Amino acid sequence: TLWGDKINPLEHVHLGQKVDAIVLVPATANLIGKMAGGIGDDLLTTILLAATRPILVCPAMNCEMWANPAVQENVERLRGRGLEVMPPVCGELACGVAGHGRLPEPPDIFEALARLVSPQDLAGRRILVTAGPTHEDLDPVRFITNRSSGKMGYALARVARRRGAAVTLVTGPTALPDPYGVELVRVRTAMEMLKEVWDRFPACDALLMAAAVGDYRPESLSPQKLKRGPQ
Repeated sequence: TLWGDKINPLEHVHLGQKVDAIVLVPATANLIGKMAGGIGDDLLTTILLAATRPILVCPAMNCEMWANPAVQENVERLRGRGLEVMPPVCGELACGVAGHGRLPEPPDIFEALARLVSPQDLAGRRILVTAGPTHEDLDPVRFITNRSSGKMGYALARVARRRGAAVTLVTGPTALPDPYGVELVRVRTAMEMLKEVWDRFPACDALLMAAAVGDYRPESLSPQKLKRGPQ
């Protein structure tokens, strides 16, 4: 209840001060408007008014509601007060239309929360990370590669981003989901990876090379599938 009980008579105050962070999933246009206006007319909004911990706001609503100037002004007011607002993504909405207003996926929300509660000792730094294998084509069907999963490089990129760095991940082909908040540069061959890293290296503070770059590539690429047997 709003006022708690005899043991915790001010629970609406303590609940926002005894946690590491508060995550609002989903945050409606109505809730965002109340927060922007400093309204505390129920348990949740009074908790937010008395909170002393970081707050992550994850809006989800109809795309036209999200684009409404009043909603955007309220979002900017919250950001101006130091709250973290995670923009909705584009996708199919509950109302049957598609557009920006869909709640981000849970793993991305988790990453945003992880950054919110992590030390920001890499803030202002630019980190370049390589990950995954490379594919060296023999013909339109076959290529030389290795079994690298890319997990190490992706993990390094996530942690660097959590700690406040601006992260660029140059990755070979993997089956891993894109890490949230990281600039992703996809490459296929060792030479492509070399070019992308070389172009970005002068502007970065650190380079973390976790990619399993191929040691060999063919002298020439066959324009058609090679037949079995000696060539």
